[in-house]
Amino acid sequence: MMPNQPPTKEVLEKRRQKAEAPDERFEEACHKLDEAEYYLDILAFGDSYERAEVVNYLLVDGRLDKLKEKINGRDAA
Repeated sequence: MMPNQPPTKEVLEKRRQKAEAPDERFEEACHKLDEAEYYLDILAFGDSYERAEVVNYLLVDGRLDKLKEKINGRDAA
């Protein structure tokens, strides 16, 4: 496509398809909203035993380590 020319039908169709295809990460995040809300509620308002249980679960599961890596990766960028 040359500058100042309208996009071809093929380009427009690809753009339309891409806009309609949901991002997998967005879908996954939407499905995990309830779980995240649940854990945040416990961490914010639960007693010390409940908070410790959530932290232990997330440590054993490796989720906190993955989150830490993501956060550190963003800071380094």
